Amino acid sequence: GGSLDLENCTGITALPDNLTVGGSLDLENCTGITALPDNLTVGGYLDLRGTGITDEVKVNKTLSPKAIAAINRVSNRPIFWKWNNRSYIKVDDMFTAIDSHHGNVYRVHKLNSREQLYLVTDGENHWAHGDTLQDARADLIFKINDRDTSVYKNMSLDDTLTYEEAIAAYRTITGACAAGTRDYIENRLPKPHKEKYTVQEMISLTEDEYGGKKFSEFFNSNK
Repeated sequence: GGSLDLENCTGITALPDNLTVGGSLDLENCTGITALPDNLTVGGYLDLRGTGITDEVKVNKTLSPKAIAAINRVSNRPIFWKWNNRSYIKVDDMFTAIDSHHGNVYRVHKLNSREQLYLVTDGENHWAHGDTLQDARADLIFKINDRDTSVYKNMSLDDTLTYEEAIAAYRTITGACAAGTRDYIENRLPKPHKEKYTVQEMISLTEDEYGGKKFSEFFNSNK
Protein backbone atom coordinates (compact mmCIF):
# COMPACT_ATOMS: atom_id res chain seq x y z
CA GLY A 1 0.00 0.00 0.00
CA GLY A 2 3.07 2.31 0.13
CA SER A 3 6.30 2.67 -1.81
CA LEU A 4 8.08 -0.04 -3.79
CA ASP A 5 11.87 -0.17 -3.44
CA LEU A 6 13.55 -2.34 -6.10
CA GLU A 7 16.96 -0.65 -5.98
CA ASN A 8 19.81 -2.87 -7.28
CA CYS A 9 17.39 -5.65 -8.29
CA THR A 10 19.34 -6.52 -11.42
CA GLY A 11 17.45 -9.79 -11.89
CA ILE A 12 14.18 -8.03 -12.68
CA THR A 13 13.70 -7.45 -16.40
CA ALA A 14 10.08 -6.25 -16.60
CA LEU A 15 7.23 -4.86 -14.53
CA PRO A 16 3.57 -5.80 -15.04
CA ASP A 17 1.29 -3.59 -17.13
CA ASN A 18 -1.23 -1.44 -15.24
CA LEU A 19 0.99 -1.42 -12.14
CA THR A 20 -0.12 1.09 -9.49
CA VAL A 21 2.23 2.16 -6.68
CA GLY A 22 0.63 4.40 -4.06
CA GLY A 23 3.94 5.86 -2.89
CA SER A 24 7.28 6.05 -4.71
CA LEU A 25 8.90 3.56 -7.08
CA ASP A 26 12.68 3.15 -6.81
CA LEU A 27 14.27 1.36 -9.79
CA GLU A 28 17.80 2.72 -9.30
CA ASN A 29 20.46 0.40 -10.79
CA CYS A 30 17.86 -2.08 -12.05
CA THR A 31 19.88 -2.62 -15.23
CA GLY A 32 17.51 -5.33 -16.48
CA ILE A 33 14.62 -2.85 -16.76
CA THR A 34 14.74 -1.51 -20.33
CA ALA A 35 11.20 -0.12 -20.55
CA LEU A 36 8.37 0.93 -18.28
CA PRO A 37 5.09 -1.00 -18.38
CA ASP A 38 1.98 0.39 -20.02
CA ASN A 39 -0.31 2.48 -17.80
CA LEU A 40 2.16 2.69 -14.91
CA THR A 41 0.83 4.92 -12.11
CA VAL A 42 3.13 6.18 -9.33
CA GLY A 43 1.88 8.38 -6.50
CA GLY A 44 5.34 9.61 -5.39
CA TYR A 45 8.71 9.94 -7.09
CA LEU A 46 10.01 7.62 -9.82
CA ASP A 47 13.77 6.88 -9.69
CA LEU A 48 15.12 5.58 -13.02
CA ARG A 49 18.83 6.21 -12.42
CA GLY A 50 21.06 3.39 -13.61
CA THR A 51 18.31 1.46 -15.38
CA GLY A 52 18.57 0.02 -18.88
CA ILE A 53 15.98 2.51 -20.18
CA THR A 54 17.44 4.49 -23.08
CA ASP A 55 14.30 5.78 -24.80
CA GLU A 56 12.72 9.04 -23.65
CA VAL A 57 10.22 8.37 -20.90
CA LYS A 58 6.89 10.09 -21.46
CA VAL A 59 5.10 11.10 -18.29
CA ASN A 60 1.49 12.20 -18.10
CA LYS A 61 1.69 14.79 -15.33
CA THR A 62 -2.06 15.39 -15.37
CA LEU A 63 -3.58 12.24 -13.92
CA SER A 64 -7.05 11.13 -14.88
CA PRO A 65 -9.69 10.81 -12.13
CA LYS A 66 -9.45 7.04 -12.58
CA ALA A 67 -5.68 7.10 -11.99
CA ILE A 68 -6.05 9.34 -8.93
CA ALA A 69 -8.69 7.00 -7.51
CA ALA A 70 -6.39 4.03 -8.12
CA ILE A 71 -3.55 5.73 -6.23
CA ASN A 72 -5.85 6.59 -3.35
CA ARG A 73 -7.12 3.02 -3.09
CA VAL A 74 -3.58 1.70 -2.78
CA SER A 75 -2.12 4.41 -0.55
CA ASN A 76 -5.10 4.40 1.84
CA ARG A 77 -4.86 0.74 2.75
CA PRO A 78 -4.28 0.45 6.50
CA ILE A 79 -1.27 -1.36 7.95
CA PHE A 80 -1.87 -3.01 11.33
CA TRP A 81 0.98 -4.01 13.64
CA LYS A 82 1.11 -5.69 17.04
CA TRP A 83 4.07 -5.45 19.41
CA ASN A 84 4.39 -5.94 23.16
CA ASN A 85 0.65 -6.55 23.50
CA ARG A 86 -0.16 -3.21 21.86
CA SER A 87 -1.85 -2.66 18.51
CA TYR A 88 -0.82 0.02 16.06
CA ILE A 89 -2.16 1.30 12.76
CA LYS A 90 -0.61 3.25 9.89
CA VAL A 91 -3.26 4.94 7.74
CA ASP A 92 -4.24 8.43 6.56
CA ASP A 93 -0.53 9.42 6.65
CA MET A 94 -0.35 8.82 10.41
CA PHE A 95 1.13 6.06 12.58
CA THR A 96 -0.72 5.71 15.88
CA ALA A 97 -1.29 3.35 18.80
CA ILE A 98 -4.81 1.95 19.11
CA ASP A 99 -6.40 2.61 22.51
CA SER A 100 -9.86 1.21 21.77
CA HIS A 101 -11.92 0.05 18.84
CA HIS A 102 -15.66 -0.31 18.33
CA GLY A 103 -17.00 -1.00 14.84
CA ASN A 104 -15.61 1.58 12.43
CA VAL A 105 -14.50 3.97 15.19
CA TYR A 106 -11.05 3.88 16.79
CA ARG A 107 -9.55 5.89 19.64
CA VAL A 108 -5.85 6.33 18.93
CA HIS A 109 -2.88 8.46 19.96
CA LYS A 110 0.38 9.42 18.33
CA LEU A 111 3.54 7.94 19.77
CA ASN A 112 5.04 10.02 22.60
CA SER A 113 1.76 11.89 22.96
CA ARG A 114 -1.12 11.50 25.42
CA GLU A 115 -3.60 13.38 23.25
CA GLN A 116 -6.22 11.02 21.89
CA LEU A 117 -7.65 11.25 18.39
CA TYR A 118 -10.59 9.64 16.67
CA LEU A 119 -10.03 7.48 13.60
CA VAL A 120 -13.02 6.45 11.51
CA THR A 121 -13.57 4.42 8.36
CA ASP A 122 -16.49 3.63 6.10
CA GLY A 123 -15.26 0.05 5.65
CA GLU A 124 -14.51 0.83 2.00
CA ASN A 125 -10.88 1.94 2.45
CA HIS A 126 -11.64 5.55 3.32
CA TRP A 127 -10.10 6.71 6.63
CA ALA A 128 -9.95 9.99 8.50
CA HIS A 129 -8.63 11.35 11.81
CA GLY A 130 -10.11 14.11 13.96
CA ASP A 131 -9.80 15.70 17.37
CA THR A 132 -13.48 14.88 17.90
CA LEU A 133 -15.73 12.21 16.45
CA GLN A 134 -17.64 14.90 14.56
CA ASP A 135 -14.44 16.23 12.99
CA ALA A 136 -13.30 12.77 11.95
CA ARG A 137 -16.67 11.91 10.40
CA ALA A 138 -16.82 15.24 8.58
CA ASP A 139 -13.37 14.69 7.10
CA LEU A 140 -14.35 11.13 6.15
CA ILE A 141 -17.39 12.38 4.24
CA PHE A 142 -15.16 14.89 2.44
CA LYS A 143 -12.75 12.14 1.41
CA ILE A 144 -15.55 9.91 0.21
CA ASN A 145 -16.95 12.74 -1.90
CA ASP A 146 -13.46 13.33 -3.36
CA ARG A 147 -14.37 16.85 -4.49
CA ASP A 148 -17.36 15.55 -6.47
CA THR A 149 -19.81 18.46 -6.29
CA SER A 150 -22.46 16.70 -8.39
CA VAL A 151 -24.07 15.23 -5.26
CA TYR A 152 -25.13 18.78 -4.26
CA LYS A 153 -26.34 19.99 -7.66
CA ASN A 154 -30.03 19.32 -7.13
CA MET A 155 -30.26 20.63 -3.56
CA SER A 156 -32.48 23.60 -2.78
CA LEU A 157 -31.83 26.32 -0.22
CA ASP A 158 -34.33 24.67 2.11
CA ASP A 159 -32.75 21.23 2.02
CA THR A 160 -31.01 20.15 5.22
CA LEU A 161 -27.59 18.65 5.89
CA THR A 162 -26.25 17.08 9.05
CA TYR A 163 -23.39 18.88 10.78
CA GLU A 164 -20.85 16.50 9.21
CA GLU A 165 -22.46 16.71 5.75
CA ALA A 166 -22.56 20.52 5.89
CA ILE A 167 -18.83 20.72 6.63
CA ALA A 168 -18.04 18.20 3.89
CA ALA A 169 -20.20 20.14 1.41
CA TYR A 170 -18.43 23.40 2.25
CA ARG A 171 -14.97 21.87 1.86
CA THR A 172 -15.91 20.00 -1.31
CA ILE A 173 -17.44 23.00 -3.08
CA THR A 174 -14.93 25.66 -1.97
CA GLY A 175 -11.74 23.61 -1.68
CA ALA A 176 -11.15 24.96 1.83
CA CYS A 177 -8.40 23.12 3.68
CA ALA A 178 -9.00 21.10 6.84
CA ALA A 179 -7.05 23.52 9.06
CA GLY A 180 -8.95 26.58 7.84
CA THR A 181 -12.28 24.84 8.21
CA ARG A 182 -11.39 23.66 11.72
CA ASP A 183 -10.44 27.22 12.71
CA TYR A 184 -13.82 28.47 11.49
CA ILE A 185 -15.71 25.70 13.32
CA GLU A 186 -13.86 26.27 16.59
CA ASN A 187 -13.81 30.07 16.59
CA ARG A 188 -16.62 31.47 14.45
CA LEU A 189 -19.38 28.92 13.88
CA PRO A 190 -22.06 29.71 16.52
CA LYS A 191 -22.19 27.29 19.43
CA PRO A 192 -23.65 24.95 20.40
CA HIS A 193 -23.34 23.36 16.98
CA LYS A 194 -26.63 22.17 15.58
CA GLU A 195 -27.28 18.61 14.43
CA LYS A 196 -28.63 19.87 11.10
CA TYR A 197 -28.39 23.01 8.96
CA THR A 198 -30.31 24.15 5.93
CA VAL A 199 -28.33 25.12 2.86
CA GLN A 200 -29.50 28.72 3.33
CA GLU A 201 -28.19 28.72 6.91
CA MET A 202 -24.79 27.50 5.75
CA ILE A 203 -24.65 30.22 3.10
CA SER A 204 -25.38 32.88 5.71
CA LEU A 205 -22.94 31.46 8.25
CA THR A 206 -20.06 31.29 5.75
CA GLU A 207 -20.77 34.57 3.95
CA ASP A 208 -17.55 36.23 5.12
CA GLU A 209 -15.39 33.10 5.14
CA TYR A 210 -12.93 31.75 2.58
CA GLY A 211 -14.93 30.51 -0.41
CA GLY A 212 -18.18 31.89 0.98
CA LYS A 213 -19.07 33.63 -2.27
CA LYS A 214 -18.29 30.50 -4.28
CA PHE A 215 -20.43 28.43 -1.90
CA SER A 216 -23.37 30.81 -2.25
CA GLU A 217 -23.08 31.04 -6.03
CA PHE A 218 -23.00 27.26 -6.35
CA PHE A 219 -26.41 26.80 -4.72
CA ASN A 220 -28.02 29.98 -6.04
CA SER A 221 -27.15 28.92 -9.59
CA ASN A 222 -29.28 25.81 -9.05
CA LYS A 223 -32.48 27.87 -8.85
